Amino acid sequence: MQHGRYTFILSLLALFFISSCSTSQKAIVINTPKTTDTQTIIETSGNHENIASQKANTAVIINPADTGDTKQEVDVSSNKDVEEKQEALEDEKETVVEDIKTTAVSDKTAAEPAKTGISYIIGAGDLLEISAWRDDALTKTLIVLPDGKISFPLIGQIIAAGKTIDQLKQEMTEKISPYVPEPVVSIEVKQANSMLIYVIGRVNNPGRFPVNAYVNVLQALSIAGGLNPFAKSNKIKIFRTDGDKTHIFKFRYDDVADGNKLEQNIQIKNGDVIVVP
Repeated sequence: MQHGRYTFILSLLALFFISSCSTSQKAIVINTPKTTDTQTIIETSGNHENIASQKANTAVIINPADTGDTKQEVDVSSNKDVEEKQEALEDEKETVVEDIKTTAVSDKTAAEPAKTGISYIIGAGDLLEISAWRDDALTKTLIVLPDGKISFPLIGQIIAAGKTIDQLKQEMTEKISPYVPEPVVSIEVKQANSMLIYVIGRVNNPGRFPVNAYVNVLQALSIAGGLNPFAKSNKIKIFRTDGDKTHIFKFRYDDVADGNKLEQNIQIKNGDVIVVP
């Protein structure tokens, strides 16, 4: 009987042990998914942190690009300032060099009319009245042709353009003397049609202008209506033809207007061309 009891008790203990083990295993199985879910939540939050860090990194990448653009704009503006300063320096150097080259020619050319008493130079288109005293047949009113010549009785064609009245009178007297003893030749300019100057470029009224008196550069610019707002006032040039040569004179308007470099305000001659860039 006692052996049967022990056997029964051991059976109960075995059943209890088996049931307790299976319960602990179920608890482990049940807890494992929870652990997995926790890890998943942790990993998800980590992913959010990674996304946030990526956004932050993206912002960091964008900011340097913007800074670079700003730097480029600053660099471009600074480069423009440097280029303008370099152009100003180059212009100043060119001015100094050209002033050295042209001042001597300019002074000499501008001073010539003063030495000769500002004698009028006959040109094409001028209307001349020429007469020899006591001989009505030798009294003529002539227009100087475009080639600068006139035709007069006894002497034929003679070049009048480019000469003063006294020079032409002396030459005609010498040519008439073989035909008229002691001739007294007189020449009068009835119309000074050859006094033409040209002002082109950025002035308010460019064109060809007849003048009846000698004018300087400032006066010629005023005849043309003055400079317009876009004119490069310190880069004005005067072109003068002398035979087969062309002389160029610089004129810095701002300097002359301020009372400096007044020697550049030369006297304009017939046929001079003033260019205002």
